[in-house]
Amino acid sequence: MKQPRKKPATFIQYDYEAAFDKSIDQDDDLFVRELIRKGKRAIYATKRIDAGDQVELEIYPEFVKREDVPAAGRRPGYNAQAQRNLKDKNARKNCERLINTNFTSQDIWATLVYTDRNLPASMEEALENMQKYIKRINYRRKKLGLPPAKYVYVTEWSEDEKQKIRCHHHIVMDGLLSMDEVESTWKLGRRNQTRRLDYDENGLSGLAHYITKDPKGKKRWCASKNLKKPEERKNHQTFSHNKAKKMAANYDDAVQMIKAACPGCWFKSLERRINEFNGLPYIYAKLRRACTPGDLVHIRDAEDLGYDDKAIYELIKYAPGDQAVIRKSGSKGRAYTVPLDRLHLIRKGGKKQCKEPVKQQSSKR
Repeated sequence: MKQPRKKPATFIQYDYEAAFDKSIDQDDDLFVRELIRKGKRAIYATKRIDAGDQVELEIYPEFVKREDVPAAGRRPGYNAQAQRNLKDKNARKNCERLINTNFTSQDIWATLVYTDRNLPASMEEALENMQKYIKRINYRRKKLGLPPAKYVYVTEWSEDEKQKIRCHHHIVMDGLLSMDEVESTWKLGRRNQTRRLDYDENGLSGLAHYITKDPKGKKRWCASKNLKKPEERKNHQTFSHNKAKKMAANYDDAVQMIKAACPGCWFKSLERRINEFNGLPYIYAKLRRACTPGDLVHIRDAEDLGYDDKAIYELIKYAPGDQAVIRKSGSKGRAYTVPLDRLHLIRKGGKKQCKEPVKQQSSKR
C-alpha cells in the first residue's frame, strides 16, 4: 500500500536579522565554540538573492514552534513602532535590490531640490510633487515614442528645532531621456544634480546605500511598477546545521564554503552573528557575479586604466591571471585586456557562454 506523503513543515516567519544580535569576531573564538557546542539543533535555510551584479546569501535556522524563536526576532504584533521599524528596514533592502536589478551605468541618478518659496508644507505634498514630475517625464517620453520611465525615488524630509523644512528627492531613472530633459522637467528648484550612474567595487550598492541610509527625519520610497524583481531562491540543502556551525567557528572556513557555493562570483564580504538564547548562528554574505563572454559590460574607473569611461564593451573571452579580453561594442577594432573584476554587466550577451570557471581573487587589486 502506497504511503501518504508527509506534509512539508510549516516554519514560523520571524525577523532573523534582529534575532541574531551578537556579532562574531576573531576575539570571540572560545566563547563562540562553547556557545555552539551547547546550542540547540535546527534546520537551516539558505536564501540566495540575485539583484543584478549583486548576490546575497542569508543562512539562518528555521523553527516550527514560536517558543523556539529568540524573542528579539519574533514578529511584532500590537507594537506599532516595531512594525514601522521592520517595514522601513525591509523597504531599504528592497530599494537597494531593485536598483541593482534594474539599472546600469547607462542610466541616470538625479537629486531634485527646492527653492525656499517652493518648499512643500508636508511629506504628502512632497510626494505629490514627485508624482506630477513623473507624469511630465512620461508625457515627454510618450511624445518621443518611448515607454514609461523605469524609476526608483526616495524623498527625504526633516524639520529642525526652528521648524525649518529641508526636503529633496533622489531618483534613479532609466537613461532613455537626456540628462538635460530629466533635470529641466523639475520646476521647483534650480540647484539640481544629474549624472550617469557609476559603479563602485560592489556594483551600484554604494549608491543605493547612500540614498537609502537611515535618515535624520523621514524617508519614503517609491518605485515604478515596470521594474524587474530580484530573484530569490531558498532551499534547505546548501548549508546544513553542521556547516553553519563550522562557518560560525572559523572565518576562513566560512569564506571558502561561501565561494564554493557560488561559483562564478567574486567574494566581497561576510557577516557572522549568533544568539545566546539558543546558540545558533546566522551567516550573511555578499558577492558580485562575474561577467561572462558575450556580455556587454562597463569598465569601472575606466579612465584610471586609460580607457573610455563612457563606452560599452563586449567581453570576448577570459585571459590568464583573472584578466578579460574586451572590445568596444559593435566594433571589430582593437581588443584590450583588463582585470576581470573591473567589469560590470550592462546586458547579457547571446553568445555561447564559456564554461571555464572564474577564479577567485587571491588579493585585492
